[in-house]
Amino acid sequence: MMHGPCGNLDPTRSSMRKQGHCKFKYPKSFADQTSKGKNSYPIYRRRQTGDVKVRTQYLDNSWVVPYNPFLLSKFNCHINVEICSDIRAVKYIYKYICKGHDKITFHIHNNDMNTEIDKIKEY
Repeated sequence: MMHGPCGNLDPTRSSMRKQGHCKFKYPKSFADQTSKGKNSYPIYRRRQTGDVKVRTQYLDNSWVVPYNPFLLSKFNCHINVEICSDIRAVKYIYKYICKGHDKITFHIHNNDMNTEIDKIKEY
């Protein structure tokens, strides 16, 4: 899976911020080996193997999105897979799972002026 292209190749892309940088930090830098980066996100090994034509642009390995081939074939959709070893990730997942659905309660009343409204009973 390839990201973009964005940045100088397409500054009008939806992933671009006002400062002219991609909000997903693409293109990623090349690295000889995988290492732990800032904020506990890994810096994956990316080799310089040359350019490949994607849509109308030539892109290299710095545009590849981390993925899992098994999940791609199983669910037949785009799934980004990235390891995060930070306690904030656990907190985020817990809050996301326990969030629940939005709920409301409403009643429709007649416009009769003689109708008595009992707020305590409604509560």
